[in-house]
Amino acid sequence: VDIARNFSGILVGTGMYAFFDTRLFTLWGHRWRIGLLVLTTLVLVASLTPLLSTALAYQQRDQAFPLISDFQSGWARKFISPEQAHLTQVFAPGGSAPAKKPPVTQMELKPGTYPGISIAEPYPDWAAYKELLLELHSPEAEAFDLVIRIHDCRHNHDFHDRFNRVLTVIPGNNRYQIALSDIEHAPQTRLMNMKCISGVMLFVSGLEKPLKVHPGVMWLE
Repeated sequence: VDIARNFSGILVGTGMYAFFDTRLFTLWGHRWRIGLLVLTTLVLVASLTPLLSTALAYQQRDQAFPLISDFQSGWARKFISPEQAHLTQVFAPGGSAPAKKPPVTQMELKPGTYPGISIAEPYPDWAAYKELLLELHSPEAEAFDLVIRIHDCRHNHDFHDRFNRVLTVIPGNNRYQIALSDIEHAPQTRLMNMKCISGVMLFVSGLEKPLKVHPGVMWLE
């Protein structure tokens, strides 16, 4: 990918230079110069597409707030990174066709030390709210522990410098409410900056066998 981007930059740079180089006007002719400009512009637009897509995702993230993530829309998945996990779209539990149940996100966790997902750069300013809410569904037959971790932009990567809580996930639907005051006072040596939340993680510690969970929505109230 980096090599392709480098060659795209070379092509755009040399193409623009050649288009404006007056010494080539007579040699190439008008049609060749217009064709070169079109080709260069197309490559430039294609190169900028990821940047424009990311900018749009930030805009949609801001508009959706106080929704932190629905785990399935295009903008939400831009900010989600799986680790020893796989995200797919499946039909909601109890349904076998789109007419019966809408698709939901399935997070399949693989055996590992800390399999899960991280939400990078959620909307940062949580100061005006009181609670964080999370809904998810477990198709598993037995309960398991899911850890939620939240940190701010001042986090020093120490365990005691962030919010960590174990959530017991039972079979079926689950709903959790976390007071933002608990998150604010979680670091041992300081207060968390609630105007600069920079990451949220959901993971299982020391998973020995695969399991599945359907994250629903995470929002503030």
